[in-house]
Amino acid sequence: MPSSGSNPMMNTMLIQGDEREPDHPALSPFPDPPFTLVPVPGSNPEYYQLGFANPGCNQYVRVYIMAFQSSQPSNPIWSDMSIMLAPWTPNSRSAATQSLLKSSLGNADTIWAGVWWDNGAYATAQAYFAAHPEGGGHHTVPILIG
Repeated sequence: MPSSGSNPMMNTMLIQGDEREPDHPALSPFPDPPFTLVPVPGSNPEYYQLGFANPGCNQYVRVYIMAFQSSQPSNPIWSDMSIMLAPWTPNSRSAATQSLLKSSLGNADTIWAGVWWDNGAYATAQAYFAAHPEGGGHHTVPILIG
């Protein structure tokens, strides 16, 4: 059954790699995909919000986000890679939120969120998602925009 909500919190987890790819971070999936992100209640102007935390990886990670029309995933309307999360320690819990104005997303109907080590491997969100498109399993979390 599909689910929806505003301001979901996504956590990192460590995925065991294979001969093609080393161990790497991923975002925990939503319990009932597809998930539809709705605007924060009462927001004026309307905006969407996503939360991210890094309890699952013992290194710094970078969050990648891209909004686009589902018919044109290679032509993003909005993208970002500025969220960096420190590893959790006994005295520190790293978390961040990303707010997106509904008006700045135009006719976007889909958001992808993903995470990778903060090692410079992907200079842009577009580069990350070209290497990790939806349908690749745990790498990319697809979110519908409501």
